[in-house]
Amino acid sequence: MLIRAAKQYSGYYFKQEYRQKLWQRYGYEHVFRDDMERATTLRYILDNPVASGLVKKPEEYRFIGSDCYTVAELLQQAAPLS
Repeated sequence: MLIRAAKQYSGYYFKQEYRQKLWQRYGYEHVFRDDMERATTLRYILDNPVASGLVKKPEEYRFIGSDCYTVAELLQQAAPLS
Protein backbone atom coordinates (compact mmCIF):
# COMPACT_ATOMS: atom_id res chain seq x y z
CA MET A 1 0.00 0.00 0.00
CA LEU A 2 2.83 2.40 0.87
CA ILE A 3 4.68 1.77 -2.40
CA ARG A 4 1.49 2.24 -4.39
CA ALA A 5 0.81 5.58 -2.69
CA ALA A 6 4.41 6.73 -3.16
CA LYS A 7 4.33 5.83 -6.86
CA GLN A 8 1.02 7.61 -7.35
CA TYR A 9 2.23 10.76 -5.58
CA SER A 10 5.60 10.91 -7.32
CA GLY A 11 4.06 10.03 -10.69
CA TYR A 12 1.50 12.82 -10.43
CA TYR A 13 4.04 15.54 -9.64
CA PHE A 14 6.56 14.24 -12.17
CA LYS A 15 3.95 14.39 -14.93
CA GLN A 16 2.94 17.92 -13.89
CA GLU A 17 6.56 19.05 -14.19
CA TYR A 18 7.83 17.08 -17.20
CA ARG A 19 4.66 16.20 -19.14
CA GLN A 20 5.50 12.50 -19.31
CA LYS A 21 4.88 9.41 -17.24
CA LEU A 22 7.35 8.38 -14.56
CA TRP A 23 6.20 4.78 -14.06
CA GLN A 24 5.41 2.21 -16.71
CA ARG A 25 2.06 0.48 -16.50
CA TYR A 26 1.93 -2.91 -14.82
CA GLY A 27 5.38 -2.55 -13.28
CA TYR A 28 6.07 -4.54 -10.15
CA GLU A 29 8.57 -4.63 -7.33
CA HIS A 30 10.76 -7.70 -7.14
CA VAL A 31 12.01 -9.11 -3.87
CA PHE A 32 14.90 -11.55 -3.94
CA ARG A 33 13.76 -14.68 -2.19
CA ASP A 34 17.15 -16.25 -1.50
CA ASP A 35 20.90 -15.85 -2.00
CA MET A 36 20.94 -17.98 -5.14
CA GLU A 37 18.33 -15.80 -6.86
CA ARG A 38 20.25 -12.67 -5.86
CA ALA A 39 23.55 -14.11 -7.16
CA THR A 40 21.97 -15.27 -10.44
CA THR A 41 20.34 -11.88 -11.07
CA LEU A 42 23.49 -9.96 -10.18
CA ARG A 43 25.60 -12.18 -12.45
CA TYR A 44 23.15 -11.56 -15.31
CA ILE A 45 23.42 -7.79 -14.84
CA LEU A 46 27.21 -7.84 -14.53
CA ASP A 47 27.58 -10.02 -17.65
CA ASN A 48 25.42 -7.81 -19.90
CA PRO A 49 28.26 -5.52 -21.08
CA VAL A 50 30.41 -8.60 -21.73
CA ALA A 51 27.66 -10.40 -23.66
CA SER A 52 27.08 -7.33 -25.84
CA GLY A 53 30.80 -7.11 -26.64
CA LEU A 54 31.45 -3.79 -24.92
CA VAL A 55 34.16 -5.20 -22.63
CA LYS A 56 35.95 -8.49 -22.01
CA LYS A 57 35.38 -8.54 -18.22
CA PRO A 58 32.59 -6.91 -16.14
CA GLU A 59 35.06 -4.83 -14.11
CA GLU A 60 36.26 -3.12 -17.32
CA TYR A 61 32.82 -1.55 -17.89
CA ARG A 62 33.08 1.99 -16.57
CA PHE A 63 29.38 2.37 -15.75
CA ILE A 64 29.29 -0.57 -13.37
CA GLY A 65 29.07 0.27 -9.71
CA SER A 66 27.07 0.89 -6.62
CA ASP A 67 26.85 3.46 -3.85
CA CYS A 68 27.12 0.63 -1.33
CA TYR A 69 29.48 -1.95 -2.84
CA THR A 70 32.77 -1.95 -4.72
CA VAL A 71 32.98 -3.75 -8.06
CA ALA A 72 34.98 -6.51 -6.37
CA GLU A 73 32.22 -6.96 -3.76
CA LEU A 74 29.53 -7.13 -6.45
CA LEU A 75 31.50 -9.76 -8.35
CA GLN A 76 32.00 -11.74 -5.14
CA GLN A 77 28.25 -11.60 -4.40
CA ALA A 78 27.53 -12.81 -7.93
CA ALA A 79 29.81 -15.84 -7.58
CA PRO A 80 28.01 -19.17 -7.73
CA LEU A 81 27.08 -20.50 -4.32
CA SER A 82 28.28 -23.93 -3.26
